[in-house]
Amino acid sequence: MTDLLAPVRRGSRAWWVAGVLAVIFLAGHLPFLASTLEDVDSVNFALGLRDFDPGRHRPHPPGYPIYMALGKAANLVLSEPRALAFWGALLGALSAFALLRLFGALDALDGDLAAPPERLRQLRVGDWLGRPAVAAALTMTAPLFWMTASRPMSDTAGLAVSLTAQAILLTAMVRQRAAASAGESPSSAAAARSGRLILLGAFTSAVAIGFRSQGAWLTLPLLVLVLADRAGRGAAGAVVGSLFWLAAGSLLWFVPLVIASGGPGAYYAAFSAQAGEDWTGVDLLATNASARRLAFALYDSLVRHWAGAGWFIVLLAAIGAAVLLWRGRRALMVIIVAFVPYGVFHLLFQETVTTRYALPLVPAMAYLAVRGLYAPPPVGGLTLAAVLALVFGVTTAPVTATYARAGGPVTRALADLRTEAEGTAGVLVGMHHPFARPVEAEGVGPATALEAPPKHEWLEVVKRWEAGATNPVWFLADPRRTDLALVDPLAQVVRGEYEWPFDTQAYLGGIRPNGLRWVALREPGWFAGEGWHLTPETAGVARADGKGPGRGPIRAWLRSRAGAAVMMIGGRHLGSGAGPDALVTVRIDGRPVGSWTAEASAPFFLRFIPLEAGTLTGTAAWCVLEIQAATPEGAATDIVAIDQFDVQAPGTPMLGFAEGWQEPEYAPLQGLSWRWASNRAVLRTASTDRDVELQIVGESPRRYFDRPSRVTATAGGTQLWSAEAGSDFAWSFRVPSSALEASGGAITIETDQFFRPADRGQGADRRALGLRIYRVVLKPVS
Repeated sequence: MTDLLAPVRRGSRAWWVAGVLAVIFLAGHLPFLASTLEDVDSVNFALGLRDFDPGRHRPHPPGYPIYMALGKAANLVLSEPRALAFWGALLGALSAFALLRLFGALDALDGDLAAPPERLRQLRVGDWLGRPAVAAALTMTAPLFWMTASRPMSDTAGLAVSLTAQAILLTAMVRQRAAASAGESPSSAAAARSGRLILLGAFTSAVAIGFRSQGAWLTLPLLVLVLADRAGRGAAGAVVGSLFWLAAGSLLWFVPLVIASGGPGAYYAAFSAQAGEDWTGVDLLATNASARRLAFALYDSLVRHWAGAGWFIVLLAAIGAAVLLWRGRRALMVIIVAFVPYGVFHLLFQETVTTRYALPLVPAMAYLAVRGLYAPPPVGGLTLAAVLALVFGVTTAPVTATYARAGGPVTRALADLRTEAEGTAGVLVGMHHPFARPVEAEGVGPATALEAPPKHEWLEVVKRWEAGATNPVWFLADPRRTDLALVDPLAQVVRGEYEWPFDTQAYLGGIRPNGLRWVALREPGWFAGEGWHLTPETAGVARADGKGPGRGPIRAWLRSRAGAAVMMIGGRHLGSGAGPDALVTVRIDGRPVGSWTAEASAPFFLRFIPLEAGTLTGTAAWCVLEIQAATPEGAATDIVAIDQFDVQAPGTPMLGFAEGWQEPEYAPLQGLSWRWASNRAVLRTASTDRDVELQIVGESPRRYFDRPSRVTATAGGTQLWSAEAGSDFAWSFRVPSSALEASGGAITIETDQFFRPADRGQGADRRALGLRIYRVVLKPVS
């Protein structure tokens, strides 16, 4: 019999190739292991090193017991982040041996299903030093594989063990097919050796699942295929033995895991809770299926993480798959069984924007891409693939070094905050929910951390202020969130902006949290409670909570003061031109200060209400503002939303969006919010006694029109600004007080082009859209 793997076992140069790859990989990672915690999962892992209890998300279920055991061992000599990252670097380096054997075995299976058995004997040393070696190098230098190996995560370590199980099982398959092709009996020594490999592969699969539960999708389907391929050659014994070793390997880690979680009931409760959060709290393709959503999921999983070369890799992989379909269907079948089940699970049940979840697909894409490069021999596939691997390594290695040197934004922010809190007594620290776990792990020094209930984090600060607290308040804000619009904007001072110093979309896609804004909230003039629609985010929370001016009054708290003030209230009728009119009533401490009718025929309204001196004078620190909506007959109605609000001293510029502006919109993943302006849109302010500066930031009209748009700003018959918008723009211009006084505080923005989406076949949207505006700021001229 010809042993297909004999050249490797005899110490051929293939093992030297794997060794060189491993040494290079390890040398490129050990000096650059994570210096801080970063993603919330890494925080959970660190908490697990201190007190392993998956029942309390230390770490999150399923618990990663083997990875955590290794992390605890490394933590005896390394810091928590480095102890967690060490195993990714080490096992990622050792995966060179598994990759080389896995890809070499795939080459050994290369051939049509109907090909003669002699085709299985054609594995040569040159093959191992050609395609398999280059595919292994391409896998290990892929930006996602290289970068993830330095992170304090289980992804690379878990994948390395899964690849080892796959390599063992596929080696068993090659050997048993070679024995069959040689006509050897099921009781032969060769058959026995392949059987022992199957048992070892089953045990290694159990170990891989103990690292990461997703390993089941990568190893168990391949185990079933190998057992099915053994039919007629002692398959029954292999099935029984593999089940035994799979169970034995699983029990080695599952029993301690359940005990550490507090027993079966506690573990089941924690696991069920985690599954429920993953199912309901995450945007999954399985729960939000659409062709567009699938397209984005495929892009995130196959293209985005290749640092600009994604489409090229996908093209090469498609060519490689076509080559195997033509001449290597058995190898293609193995790739499908080994990687597609995980790919389907990933697309359906994981957040694909978190690109590290796509890591197990990288080896399959790399192997297929190399097969694609080898398709036209005159091109020189070996050279091109080697150059591609070198380019990836050279471009990603500096990012890895920067990642380790800079440290996570949240860790840096918390370090600065703790230092500052040492000299500031009684600080209260509010935060968005993604920062709660890092704060638990790293602390805020002498400051007091507030609770952070998801989507209602600002209410914890509101409760303190409403109860009379006067402590300094700092807020750890996700830059993509917009709920701080519920607090007086003039009271918000940004103390620091923290982010990664490189493109996280390519290298840390979906990291949670990705950045942090440290905001000091200093003696706000007002703050709002529940039910307000000041941003699309707060509107969504209000709808989910069933709060609004039609379901009992919505409230805000205004700081008591002796002087006069001006209150701005804007909103809209939600009836899309139909439904009953609504009477909007405004009260302060129970006293009416204004009312008007929100009409279905004029859906947008904006009011500036002057508050005379003494109106906001009270015995308490805060006056209570209430806004309520009802039909003219007095019945409650949800047909009104309040989406603009501010209260300031007279003369303070306040900006309101009046006629011609559409409702605010929001893209949470990008952290973008905007309003569409029609062909004629009016901005209004109550302050007309001094010159002001208007800043407008918007998107290029060329995304929607064939030519640039001419944009003009006027006030009181005076042209303030005129420009041609052919690209994204950020304009700033002066508005004289004389022009504001002549216009009654109105500034009109006009554009010479607009469209209605319905006219372009984009649904039934009949809004007039001229300019997409991201930010408008009105401030006094110094």
